[in-house]
Amino acid sequence: EEAENEIGALSTSFLIVQSVRYLISGYFPGPEGSEHDHLDHGILCLLLLLGASALFAGMRIKLVIINPETADEHEASLETGITRYIDRWVCIGHSTIAMCFA
Repeated sequence: EEAENEIGALSTSFLIVQSVRYLISGYFPGPEGSEHDHLDHGILCLLLLLGASALFAGMRIKLVIINPETADEHEASLETGITRYIDRWVCIGHSTIAMCFA
């Protein structure tokens, strides 16, 4: 069940990072994250990507400081109530932000 949270966070963070890269550079990277050899983005794109990474790192630090117990693993079951379900999505959100930084 832990794997479900990790896969959810991994796939969401992948899409967010690809979208940020497109927003900054104007080009979609390939499925492996590679780009065409002839593209030269320059220093501005590099700085914007570093800034986005710093933003995600700052968000993760802020979330852990505000509410550290939500960073724990959460499981789902048939008896899971709405509060537990929301806690699980908060946990996935924490992991997503951490993976976006990485």
